[in-house]
Amino acid sequence: MEPFKTVRLSTPRVDRYSQMCVRMNRYSVPVRLIGRTVRVSQGETSPRVTPRPASAATGTP
Repeated sequence: MEPFKTVRLSTPRVDRYSQMCVRMNRYSVPVRLIGRTVRVSQGETSPRVTPRPASAATGTP
């Protein structure tokens, strides 16, 4: 049996200071992500941020 990775997923919104909050910790992200919702996967190492497509963030097709 192969081991598998356990990660915690969240979708925080990037604030006007180019920061997001994940589990009570604030992280800086690129300025181009201000106002967008991002997908964060947090495992054994530092969080990995993935920008969500505009349609997924707003719920429109």
